[in-house]
Amino acid sequence: AAADAVPRVSTVSELPGRGDPVEEMSRAVLDRDSLMNRALGNPPIHRLRGGANHPVILRSGWPAIGVVASARGLAGFYRDLAAGRILRPETLEDALRRRVTGPDRVLVIDSSFGLGYMRPALTFLTPSRGAESAFGHTGLGGFLGLGDVEHGLGMGYTMNKMADAVSGSLRAYRLAEAVYGSL
Repeated sequence: AAADAVPRVSTVSELPGRGDPVEEMSRAVLDRDSLMNRALGNPPIHRLRGGANHPVILRSGWPAIGVVASARGLAGFYRDLAAGRILRPETLEDALRRRVTGPDRVLVIDSSFGLGYMRPALTFLTPSRGAESAFGHTGLGGFLGLGDVEHGLGMGYTMNKMADAVSGSLRAYRLAEAVYGSL
């Protein structure tokens, strides 16, 4: 399907004077009543003893925060997914077809999704070599899981301490850039 046929997902784009995406996201972070803070702060992780490691959070299966994995395990998952060992190649190909793209109502900046997987966009920064073929997911704090069927790639990045990043991080991007550069 052509990119133009993908439905836009946002009311943010309809706001008068929509400006710099980073500025818009910063504004949403500072607004206690923003959809971002209401979605990401329910429950308020920073108030729970142990933060994201609190049993309530670990049991909840929260997307972008519910994954408990090592970087090696995450990379192995995406490697096996890209190699067709978890899903049939045609099933994965269909799942990776972009279903939505545009300003994200929660994160404010542009995002793009297939079925269950992020596709390259501002919320899933990807080096140019993977701009059309990468898939995966970013997570709260800078986490990154990335697969790429075309390049036979599986990559995982996890941190020992949660960063301030809401979705993805420059460090994760730079690691992905180094991985693509080594191919």
